[in-house]
Amino acid sequence: MRLIFSDKSERNLRFLIAGGIGVFFYQSILIGLTEVGLWYVLSAAIAFAIYFCLSFPLQKYWVFRNKSRQYIRVQFIQFAFVAIPHWIASTWLLWYLVEYYHYWYLPVTLTLTAISAFLALVIFTYIFRHRT
Repeated sequence: MRLIFSDKSERNLRFLIAGGIGVFFYQSILIGLTEVGLWYVLSAAIAFAIYFCLSFPLQKYWVFRNKSRQYIRVQFIQFAFVAIPHWIASTWLLWYLVEYYHYWYLPVTLTLTAISAFLALVIFTYIFRHRT
């Protein structure tokens, strides 16, 4: 595969795959919980907690191939400091657009997820830059 893709291209492909897995789980949980009657904002909180637990190891070990344990605590804190405020902002936007503009929650969360994917790649590249 190295003959076809550069290291950066391979990483970006792994990022897309890992992101797709994370989005699939997030959206599945969000939709499943919301459709059985849970408030969509609470569903988003539960879905995010599961996504967060899945995303950190996927990003660190598979996407960025960072096997080092030396910086894991710092990386986890940085990851949390990026992910949690992002989730709060996205959930607030979700709530705002659904409650005040009467948009359906599903397209709103898909749009917000697509917008955040680019930002995540840039930020996670910085967080997981240490390689071994």
